[in-house]
Parts: sequence; structure tokens; C-alpha cells
Amino acid sequence: MFVFTLSFNVSAQNTNEDLELDDLFNMSFEDLMNLEVRVGNISGTSNMKLPLSVTTITAEQIELSNAQNILHLIQIYVPGASYWRHDEGPMIGLRGITSDRNNKLLMVVNGIVVNQRAHNGIVTELENWDMEDIEKIEVIRGPGSVTYGPGAIAGVINIVTKSAGELKGFKASAQYVTEYNNKTVTASYGFKKDKVKGYFHASVAKTEGFTPDVMVMNNDTIGYRGVAGSPFEAPAHTYMKDFNDEPQMKFLASLNFLDDFTFTARYNKAATTVGNSYVPQSKPILGFSSDGKDTIFGNYEDRSYQSSQQLMVSLKNNHKFEGLNLDLESEVAFLGSDYMRTRASALDVNQERFNTASIHFDANSFDNPLNLLQNFSENSIIAKTMGVYKLSDAHKIAFGAEYIHTNYGIGWGDDARTFRMGDNQNIINGSDSYSFGLDKYPNPFIKTDGTEGIDYFFVGDGWSTNDIGVVAEANLGFSKYFNVLLSGRLDKNSYSNWVASPRIAFISELTSNNVVKLVLQQSNKISTAEQLYIANRANKDSDVESITNAEFIYTGLIGESSLLNTSIFYNKQDAIGWSWSQSATAPVADLDIAGFEVDYQLKLNDINAGINHTYTKLLKYKLKEGEINSTLSYAEYTPRYPAKKNEQGELISTGTNIGSGKDLIGISNNVTKLYLDKFFTNRKYAFHTELALFWGFEGNKDVKEIAVDFEQFKTINYYTQNNLNLIGDPNPEKQEALYKEAFDEHNFFGTSIFWNATFTAKLFKGASLQLGVHNILGNDYARIDEQAKSFDIQWSTSSHINAASYFTEPRSYSAKLTYQF
Repeated sequence: MFVFTLSFNVSAQNTNEDLELDDLFNMSFEDLMNLEVRVGNISGTSNMKLPLSVTTITAEQIELSNAQNILHLIQIYVPGASYWRHDEGPMIGLRGITSDRNNKLLMVVNGIVVNQRAHNGIVTELENWDMEDIEKIEVIRGPGSVTYGPGAIAGVINIVTKSAGELKGFKASAQYVTEYNNKTVTASYGFKKDKVKGYFHASVAKTEGFTPDVMVMNNDTIGYRGVAGSPFEAPAHTYMKDFNDEPQMKFLASLNFLDDFTFTARYNKAATTVGNSYVPQSKPILGFSSDGKDTIFGNYEDRSYQSSQQLMVSLKNNHKFEGLNLDLESEVAFLGSDYMRTRASALDVNQERFNTASIHFDANSFDNPLNLLQNFSENSIIAKTMGVYKLSDAHKIAFGAEYIHTNYGIGWGDDARTFRMGDNQNIINGSDSYSFGLDKYPNPFIKTDGTEGIDYFFVGDGWSTNDIGVVAEANLGFSKYFNVLLSGRLDKNSYSNWVASPRIAFISELTSNNVVKLVLQQSNKISTAEQLYIANRANKDSDVESITNAEFIYTGLIGESSLLNTSIFYNKQDAIGWSWSQSATAPVADLDIAGFEVDYQLKLNDINAGINHTYTKLLKYKLKEGEINSTLSYAEYTPRYPAKKNEQGELISTGTNIGSGKDLIGISNNVTKLYLDKFFTNRKYAFHTELALFWGFEGNKDVKEIAVDFEQFKTINYYTQNNLNLIGDPNPEKQEALYKEAFDEHNFFGTSIFWNATFTAKLFKGASLQLGVHNILGNDYARIDEQAKSFDIQWSTSSHINAASYFTEPRSYSAKLTYQF
């Protein structure tokens, strides 16, 4: 069983493989910027001339920061990057681009894209407490499909793990973090012999999490979750909690032999609670009264979670043909993943339906069909090759090809009847599925089972696809003032048309320490595998998301100790996201976004420091025809009601656009970040601190005017649209007062400040102790979520204006002991 993943091995591996890690740490900016790398390109160029904006987070920075996970690292070091919580996991925003799923970025591990392609995008790596096995993380800020494959709309997170020969002997660590009650233990071993080098790593992380004090706002009131007798009586989900006491686990093995061959095996498991802070805990259904009329519920508990396992095994060969000036890299790999996600609460159903669903399951189990949203596996076989041919010192060409055989099917070791996929959970194995007949989700295209009112796709044990990708690049240095990088990539899935991702970069070396770059490119994203399959069954073309990008970059060295990067960018996005009108992932809006970044770094003998600022602005926003709203902006919004009906009572119009928003939802216009590493006594002691400020949530604040306009709109049409049965009278004054309270008294969408610090001391040879504090300012500043949800007048039943929520991370303390021998 196989699943597709698209990526050529273009990780930023240092082309000078003889350099030791200590050498890299001690190199000046000038030396580092002149190293040849392959991040964001396939032919190789110096850091100074890279045709993109990239942040490299080193193993030393990971260690000194004692970050909780990769999300924390991105929040610290990557200009403009932020994240928010969603009921499908954490979602990353970068340069104004975000979504209800993490499928606008690619996650790459050692050259293999590890995104879940069927449904959710990035579901692994982001929340792992253990990062001891990571050598560096490179985050490309901006499109990257031309080298990494379709899907890199907002950027790329490229993880390079530690490899054979980088550790000699044993290394172990143990960590404890208060508030979250996290306990993480790791162990590593490395060896180096004549023709064989090896590296092995394993870890276990167990986390109880904490229940946050969530501030919630809906169309009636504002208050905290978990207050008995209030509208928000149900407590919030436990944050960062292992589901069902299943700890995170990680294993990595890397072997290099005969110089040219590298074998890698990596396993990653994580099962955690998910959900934005607006979604509360819920009570499971235990049964029914003797007469079957009353439902019996249990106590509040976390009911929403996702569980993922991923296994990657690869064999890679790197060979240099010295006489031909040709470097050739070939790889075969297996990438498999297993995924399950449950809904936030069991459906309140009648006794017959509940008993039907529970015949083969414990009524309280999370894999009960009433609770199960997705349960499937993706598995792939990958074969690829990449060649770089050096025509001269100034001219190089590169080329590559990739083939992937894909299968989406039954979860590892599961009963086929528990298989479930699809935006509407309507892709199942057959009529004997445990889910069959339980849910009446609309199918956007066709009926498949012949049962009136119930639409499902029967796929048996799953389905297979094939993917082909080809890439080429020409690196042409006509002079130091005029270097041109031409890149292009073509990709095709069995169920898609060919998509092209071209790029041209003009690079001018004004002086040896000052380089300007103009990059023009287009990146594409093929739709999710679920939507590709459904469209194919309906004989429809699949949707393709595209982004056209222009970026002007300046990179300058200020002496040997300072580096300045600035960029101005413009993105024109044809966005795909969740469509309420279609109940599926589909094209929702066209938008134009622009902004700028300034990033300054300082590197001295005993100080490493950096400060950066990003500004992002929505310039233009237009909903697709037929769409009524999106989670991207309030610039256009069309309520379903009041609506027009003909004489027969049939709906002929979904209302009038009342949008007045001017910016993006969930993305702050301004992000400012700084960090400092200070070393003492020949690096025996180290102090690290970091500060991240997210300010100017103008798109979220647009909701105030939109909600008031919405109430006025309802007032005007209230008595003329007698088909409505709204709960509560329209009241613009009440809505204005509610949002005034939210903004002025509770500081909804206010500035979020994350300030953390760690201190590391080498106790004696091989041993070190690290103490840290996370969120120094406490519970008034570091906000999570702050998402304003879409609002609507539901179909003739109720009035629901808006829902938003946030919670603040607690101040927590950590202690980590490491010993190497």
C-alpha cells in the first residue's frame, strides 16, 4: 500500500562535506555566506546568492533555546511566521498566507516531503518535544514548488537530521517541564570506522498538558470556559496533552557505507488532543433511559484528538563522476503513515442509531463510528534521481526525475470497516462499513450507493495513484553583476492535469559583500488526494491552487560580524480552502498580499544575536462566484439569509454582500522578533533569551464593523423576509457594545508577547544542565488562537453572529540534564 509524496532531495547540505560542526559554529558570516548550498535550488549556489528568503535554525540554536517544539522554533527565529490552533491541529501562517489546514507549506525531512497528502497537510514533526536528532531546520519564506514540489505555496520547512559520523559515543538527556508536566528522555549513539559510519537515536516524551483559562466571545456574551451555570460551562480542551496516555516516540537510524551509500530509517509517533480554544470538552453518550427518550451522558472529557504514525526508510547513493564534472544522486524510499482523528463530541442521536454504531465498539471508545472522522493510512514507494553538470566555473545545469506509486487505504492493522476518509467523511470501504448509514453528509458531486439521502464513495481497501515529476535548472553566471537562475518543474498525478512551476531569478553582485536579487515565480498546489479522487469519479477536472510571486531581496555583509537581509514581496494567490457553500475543499477567493521584511544578525566571539520585523498587508480580496464567505478575510461576506425566494418558495439568491473588512483574519500585520545568545568562560556557560511580538490584528478587528453591519442588515430585512425564524431580535447597539467590551476590557486581538529565557552550564566533562522559563510575563500577554470565526444566519433556524476565543500560555519552568560519553 503506497501514498504519494513529491520532493527532490534539495536539502541545503553543505557541498564541502569535510567541514566539522565545530568549524561551522566558529565560521564568520563572510565564510558562511560563501558556502555553496542547495536550499531552494538544485544546481548549487552560495548562501549570498540564494534566490529566496530563508531562515536556517542550527542544532546549537535548537539546544540553547530549549524550545518546546518546531512551532516554538518557528515562532522564535522565522521572520513573519506565526501559528494558531484549529480543530485539525496547529496552523502556520507565513507572509499573510494561512488556511484551515497546514497544506500551504511543505514539510521536508532529509529530502522527502512528509506532508499528509490525503487531507490535512503537515501532521507530524511540528509538536514533537524531542528535537535532539535534528541537525538544522531551514524555513523558506515564500513559494518553493519549483524545487520541492507542488504544495509549497507559503513556504517550506526543511529538516535535516543528524547523520552517520556526527556523534562519537553515547549521549543521553532527560527533561521535565512544569505546567505541561512533560517528561522527555532521549538516547543517541554514534560510531565511525573505516568504511562504515552510524548514528542511532530514540526518545519517549510523555505529556499530561494543562487545561487553560479560555476567554470566549459569541453573539450574546463574553466569559471564561468551565464556569458552571454560564453559557460556557464546558471546560476547554487540555492543551498539548497525550491522547489516551500514548506518549510521543521517535527513532532514527543512519548508516553510511562505501562512502557513496546512506541508509536511513526514521519512525515518528504522536497522539495529541487538538482543537482551537473555542471548541470545549464534551460529555460522551453512555446510554439512554429505559424508555429511550432521555440521553445519559458521562463527565466532561477531551474528545477531539489526532493520532499519527510515520515511517520513512530510504537508500541513497551520491556519486561524483570527476572526469565528467557530474554529480549524480539517486534514491529509493518508502514513506508510510497511519492517521486517525475524532470529532470534538459524540453526536446526540436516538437510541437505535447509537446502538447500531456501538454493536462492535465500546460506547465510550474514541474509534466508535459516531466519533471517528478520519481513519486511514498513506503509503508510498519513491524513486528519484538528480544530476548536476558543471559546464564551467560560472555555468551549471541540473536535471531530475521522480516517480511515486501511491496507495490510500485501511489504517495499519485496522478492520477495513473502520476505514474513513473525505472532507465529509463519506469515503468508506463499502456498505458493511461501521460508518455506513450513520451520517448524512452531502456529496458535492454524485450519489454512489443508491440509498436515498445518503451519499458515500465505496473504495474497498483503497485506491492507488501514480505521480511523475521532472525538474530542470540552469545557473548562468555571465558576470558578477549579472547572474541568471532559470528553474522549472512539471508535476502530474493520475487524477490531475500537468502543473508547471517556473522561476527566474536575476542576481547581481554589487560588491563581494552586497548582493541584490529579483525573483519572479509561480508555485502550484494540486488538490488533496480525497478531492482528486472524488473529482475523478465525477469526471471533473481537479482544482489547482496557484500563487504568483515577485520578490526583491538585498543581502549585505557589514564587516565580518553582521548580516543584513531585506526583502519586498508581492503575492497574487488563487486560494483554495474550506468552502461552506460546497461542504468541501475548493477554490474560495482571489487575493493580493504585499509586505516587507528586515532581518539583522550579529555574530561575535561570545555573542549571537538577531532582530527582525515583518509587515504584511492585504491589497485585494475577491470571493469566488458562488462563495458566501471564507476564513481568510471579512472583505467580502454574503449571509445566506435574508434571501430571495420565488413564488414556489424556492431559493434563488443567497443574500447581499455586506463585507467591509480590509485585512486578513488570523494574521497580525506586524511581527517583531529578537533573540540573544551570550557565552561565558570559553562557552562553559550560555544565556539565551528571545522575544516575539505579534501586533496589529486589523483583519480580526474588522469583525466589529462587520457584525454591526450584519445586525443592521438583518434589521432592514427582518419584517420583509417573513420566511425567517430568527432567535432574538436584531440589535446593532448590542453588538457594538459587545465588541467594545471585547476590545477595550478583554483586549481581544491585542498584542501578543512571548518572552522566554534559558541558562546552560557545563557541569563537568560530558555533562550539562539547562534551566529555562517559558512565558516570563505570565498569563496576560502570550495569547494563543485569537481566531475570529465566520458568522452567518443559519437556514431559518437561528442567528449566529461571531465566535472568537483565546487563552494565554502559562509561565512554565524546565530543567534538562544531558550527558555524553
